[in-house]
Amino acid sequence: MWVFLYLLLIGSFMAAHADDERLTWYSFLQEEEAIISYGVPETDDVRFSIVCKVSDGTGVLSPGGNIVGVKKGERVNFTVSGPGGTRTYMAVAKYQDELDGPSTFVSVDLPSAIDALVPLSKPGTLTTRYPRNSFTIPLGPKAAQALNTFRSQCPPVKQPPK
Repeated sequence: MWVFLYLLLIGSFMAAHADDERLTWYSFLQEEEAIISYGVPETDDVRFSIVCKVSDGTGVLSPGGNIVGVKKGERVNFTVSGPGGTRTYMAVAKYQDELDGPSTFVSVDLPSAIDALVPLSKPGTLTTRYPRNSFTIPLGPKAAQALNTFRSQCPPVKQPPK
């Protein structure tokens, strides 16, 4: 019996570690939206994403991470910083039901999805900071490749006629 539980525990650890090894930057076009994400492709494990409406260049930023100490509906100030610069946002915390239980996350509407790319524009580390949490993501060659794809699919915001 104990051997079975031990093997189950080892298998769970190895599966979690395998998912962490599959974390990568990727970009794709889906239903008139350009998307850049850091996570495990073709799964719900997304740690950071920016979605751009190709019709007008607006978008949504979802910095990912289970935010500890924040209640649903609470206003959350957070920053996304990297070698290319820093952007500060304010969002309302939401809950998302997952297999492991509910987690708290935020997303914010973007007047320009391209402008949100500034922190990601150089190699290094991307950091998302909340009042009581911080998450870091590597920015290497895969990030640069995903950024180029995303930029080619996401237009600048259309200016209203004067």
